[in-house]
Amino acid sequence: MPTVASPDYEHSVAAAGSFLERNPLAKYLWKYKHYYLVSLIASLIAAVISLLVTTYLVEKAIIYIGEGRSISALGQLASLLLLAGLIQSVFGWSGRWFGSTASREIEYYLRADLTKHFLNLDQSFFLKNRTGDLMSRAMNDLQAIRDMIGPIASAMGRMIIVLIVGFLVLLTMNVRLAIFSLAYLPLIGIVIAFFEVRVEHRFNAVQEQLSILTDAAQESMSGVRAVKAYAREESEISAFASQNEEMRKRAMSLATYQAALWPVFIVLGMGTTLIALFFGTPAVINGELTSGQLVRFILVLGIISWDLMMIGWVISIMQLGLVANKRITELFRQLPSIADGDINLENHNPTGNIKFKDVSVVFDEAVVLDKIDLEIPLGQTVAIAGKTGSGKTTLVNLLPRMIDVTRGAVEIDGIDVRKYKLNVLREMIGFVPQEAYLFSDSIINNLEYGQSDPTRENVSTALNVSRLSKDLEQLDNKLDTLIGERGASLSGGQKQRAALARTVLKNAPILVLDDSLSHVDTNTEEEILAELKTYMSGRTTLLIAHRTSTLRTADTIVMLRNGKIVELGPHNKLVAANGPYAQLYKEQLAVEALGVDLDQLELDTPIDGSKTI
Repeated sequence: MPTVASPDYEHSVAAAGSFLERNPLAKYLWKYKHYYLVSLIASLIAAVISLLVTTYLVEKAIIYIGEGRSISALGQLASLLLLAGLIQSVFGWSGRWFGSTASREIEYYLRADLTKHFLNLDQSFFLKNRTGDLMSRAMNDLQAIRDMIGPIASAMGRMIIVLIVGFLVLLTMNVRLAIFSLAYLPLIGIVIAFFEVRVEHRFNAVQEQLSILTDAAQESMSGVRAVKAYAREESEISAFASQNEEMRKRAMSLATYQAALWPVFIVLGMGTTLIALFFGTPAVINGELTSGQLVRFILVLGIISWDLMMIGWVISIMQLGLVANKRITELFRQLPSIADGDINLENHNPTGNIKFKDVSVVFDEAVVLDKIDLEIPLGQTVAIAGKTGSGKTTLVNLLPRMIDVTRGAVEIDGIDVRKYKLNVLREMIGFVPQEAYLFSDSIINNLEYGQSDPTRENVSTALNVSRLSKDLEQLDNKLDTLIGERGASLSGGQKQRAALARTVLKNAPILVLDDSLSHVDTNTEEEILAELKTYMSGRTTLLIAHRTSTLRTADTIVMLRNGKIVELGPHNKLVAANGPYAQLYKEQLAVEALGVDLDQLELDTPIDGSKTI
């Protein structure tokens, strides 16, 4: 079962305030500024040793050879060169270690914050965004950010120092030769700008297509039952191949420019060496430079050229990282439309009195619920019936604030649900949705999702109420049986009963059953309802159902039509009224007389003579 990493959020982006006002990457870069400072200093020391000490020792070695110095003198120089190389390596490694460590830490916190942010967003966000796109951003974009903020930060500082110090060293050796060697730096800037724009555009295209490809793969695997049931394997393969080909084209276009960076900058770097040789050789002949100085000049120029070549790599990585950071920041700036309340009733024992006061819900100018007034006393069971689109699920979703009212208010124990902290509110409610979702884990871990470390007695009670205990006898590993992704190895009825057992185990004072037994056979349903009757005693219960066998168990039945309550009362009274509920009841009886099990009977026929309240 997936769990969320638990870093210290005290100083995290999620705890800092509005994501609209703060860039999460900038916040963590500031938090790890000391790591980057040490990385920069270490890299600079390594660069200075390379530019000043190592090249000077090489120049001296050539002079010693020309002067015919002894082997011992050359040995001392070799020892100094080895020591300088060792010190340079230690500082170079330290620079990379501190930079890479900071980038890994920042990636960890960003991923943890992003996961927490996802879980705080409401359902509307996930309805508007593709899962594949979100997964691509959470994985690939964060990796691109990590690559950008790793050694790149110290590399940029090193390159600046190398260019400045190196150019000064060259000027002290020979001004004319230094100017000639570095005269075409503007050409390198032009080439960098050329590649920068094209790499950014192509990386954007690759990331967008990767999101589409990830989403296509995820949907094909999640919907594999439908694919096989309709024999659409070849169609899915063809559709994926088409998207994969588009991904290949975009990736190759990006790779072409990225691959060209190295040879282009190597050629440009070699140009500086050729210029140094072309103008430096006559200087040696004329006595303006010694052969050792020319060699040192070329070595320093080579170091500068290498850092110039690295600019292309750094620019490429930075472009990818900046684009990725933009995409990640867009996610952080998505705020939940369901705002958290401020009432945290830690010592409050909720009773479960529920009141809907003049409630209306409007989606895109479509009225889903219209002026609903309903009071449900403590311990009462209320069944909600109506045809598809009448607003049943919308009504019960208002309780845990999966959605909010447009007008009016929903109260629990006299307090508007919008004033509760969301975690407090949802702890009060045991909710079994129509589509039961189970994690790719064992049965027992799925059951414990609502309550960690339950007693064996409570687990046994939940299994008995849901009648899942009968199915465990057929499984080799019983509660430890792995059920596959989304409970793929279980039937629809078994998944619903497992979800019911999970909710029973939660032991909340308010129970909501949204057509949660629609896939369960009639006999098992009757057994479950008999057990639920005992469990629901003292609990406020709302249940949505189509079968009258379920509806009859309620104290009160609410009949919805077009978002309005058209009938309200107990089963016997509504049957006697010969209204919409009576029509549903008669249709169900007729179906049962034919021996047909109607899982979801909908009221699609016109309704006349309804009792309006």
